[in-house]
Amino acid sequence: MPFYLYSKPQITRNFEAYKEALEGLRLIIGYAVKANNNLKILEHLRELGCGAVLVSGNELRFAFRAGFDPTSTYLPKPNPSFVNGLSTYLVQDVMDQVEERPFYLYSKPQITRNFEAYKEALEGLRSIIGYAIKANNNLKILEHLKELGCGAVLVRGSIAPPVRVKH
Repeated sequence: MPFYLYSKPQITRNFEAYKEALEGLRLIIGYAVKANNNLKILEHLRELGCGAVLVSGNELRFAFRAGFDPTSTYLPKPNPSFVNGLSTYLVQDVMDQVEERPFYLYSKPQITRNFEAYKEALEGLRSIIGYAIKANNNLKILEHLKELGCGAVLVRGSIAPPVRVKH
């Protein structure tokens, strides 16, 4: 059976690095509960001001147990697997409280403006801007993001420090 040891100070440093790099932008830094639902880690991230990214009812339960505020969570479009096993009251309560924040990139000028804003905010931090292909696999959008120098995001099970990938 594997044993995992996490460093609270390192998690704090990683979160603070993202927070500092994105200062001035209206956004919520969200942690994918799917990556690690350890209650103590979730509670610590919440205390730091992190939001929660949820894709299942089980992740919603963990986020609420850790004390996340529904207004600092991101819920994808509801689907049957998300609401499976949750009471109708709980689902309705959550959907009433959480502001959906869809982020659609369909025009080249808007894609460019968004990418440049992130690039400027992250300047000086050892990081690369990546786009989650799962979010939208439109080939034209992916080609434009590649032209801008955007990387592709692969989901990992950790809150990893930012890294720069040399092209």
